[in-house]
Amino acid sequence: MDTEIVNDKENVVLTEAEVVEKVLQFAKLELKYLNPNVQQVYFDQQLQNDDLKLVELNQAVTTHVENGGKLIIKGNDTDNCVMCTEDQTFEVKDTEISNSLLLVPGLNAECERETYSGELSLRRSEVAAVSHNYLELRPIRPKMNAITALLSPSTYEGPEYEENVRDKFTMDDLLQTIAASDLEIHEYLKSMNIVELDGFVRLIDFDYLSRVIGSVTALLDENSWHFDSFSRKETLEVLKSLYPAALLDFVLKSYGAPQSEECGDMWSLSEDKVRSDICKHLHNIELPGKHFSICFVK
Repeated sequence: MDTEIVNDKENVVLTEAEVVEKVLQFAKLELKYLNPNVQQVYFDQQLQNDDLKLVELNQAVTTHVENGGKLIIKGNDTDNCVMCTEDQTFEVKDTEISNSLLLVPGLNAECERETYSGELSLRRSEVAAVSHNYLELRPIRPKMNAITALLSPSTYEGPEYEENVRDKFTMDDLLQTIAASDLEIHEYLKSMNIVELDGFVRLIDFDYLSRVIGSVTALLDENSWHFDSFSRKETLEVLKSLYPAALLDFVLKSYGAPQSEECGDMWSLSEDKVRSDICKHLHNIELPGKHFSICFVK
């Protein structure tokens, strides 16, 4: 039942619905053009202004969240805060607005359209919070050089140097520390000389990596194996006493590929890629008066 309201000036008692109708008449709004479902907005006694943050999402991110995807906030004391999906990174900007944004839980913004039939349907809704700013997300390219800076002090140079290595990081450490999405971090790691050894993500010293490559090519030469056709399993078995298995596997996958899905053990090594990477590295080494000769035997 509608609450009765006394209008002292006219000395009559009006129901809430009649008050709403009079307000609409004063605003010169014809009832026949309005939705009869009226939502009356009141302010809660204890607003949660400091407990809530509004975030503006584009359609793609909205769909991602609606489908059960996560939004993860990353950042530290020196970097700006970012928000990430599984495959994209966004800069978070605090945007102020001149208007007040009212947060009303349960507000029915999609009432079925009905024609006014002489009676209003009233519904009470309470404002839970008032905000004058919101978080705006802007897609950015993350600063991946932070990974190199983080891993450089623990660069893997061989087992003989391991006792001097201190700060090592796991994959979970990187995913939580680096201000980028998980997919972008994994893609960057694939493009670098980075291998997971004994549970830790390690940057591999290129001189040491060259030794591994040299051992693989020397093994091919000693056994008269062709660059385009050799046993991956046998190669790993012979060299595993000299180098970590994960590092050997990394070299074979980085510089070669299986001949076919049917013959997964038969491997093909790209001589051009091996030569290109080693020459590129030697070109960056400044040794006046020194000259290098590289010979690849097939």
